[in-house]
Amino acid sequence: MEEALRWLPEPDTENAAGANSLTQLPAVSDSSGQAQTSEERPRVIVADDNADMRHYLARLLSEKYDVQAVADGNAVLATVREIRPNLILSDVMLPGLDGYGLVKPLRASAATRTIPIILLSARAGEESRLDGLDTGADDYLVKPFSAREMMARVQSLLRLARVRQEAEAAVREVEERFRTMADNIPQLAWIADAGTEGQVHWFNQNWFRYTGTTL
Repeated sequence: MEEALRWLPEPDTENAAGANSLTQLPAVSDSSGQAQTSEERPRVIVADDNADMRHYLARLLSEKYDVQAVADGNAVLATVREIRPNLILSDVMLPGLDGYGLVKPLRASAATRTIPIILLSARAGEESRLDGLDTGADDYLVKPFSAREMMARVQSLLRLARVRQEAEAAVREVEERFRTMADNIPQLAWIADAGTEGQVHWFNQNWFRYTGTTL
């Protein structure tokens, strides 16, 4: 009943206030009790052509995240170019560009391929779920779903994405330290693939200085 009541239309004055709250969210507190500003909160894009469902999802998520709600797949791509979201929650059936068509360009671009994507659909069954995951989506949620389940999946994907980003940053740091060290030793150094081919794909700076060649 509590979830169903949220679907009821609101007075016009509250609608106006609700629309502003999606872009101007108040500060909230994290688990440590410290104030958390909207700039620190993860950004989530919600895409659904049903206005009631779109508003419902936005209201639920706006308690913890900065939410940008749109009505079609093309609007998602335009919004992604403006802001880098931490997660995308999209219905499969969208006008213009559907959820499956939305996932493909996002996964094809190096700038967006790691953004977690959850697809929403009324189509149940293992085959429909596998179709959604085969497109490159991270999760597939069947309607109707509970608010607690949706929030739990969003939080889980955001947590995994944060761990992945931290791991990638650590790898980049180690690689940069290795390159700095290798570029400052007097020896010639290079990295080659394993196997009989042994194709070289990296040389240190001293190799270029000694041979007088470029990459």
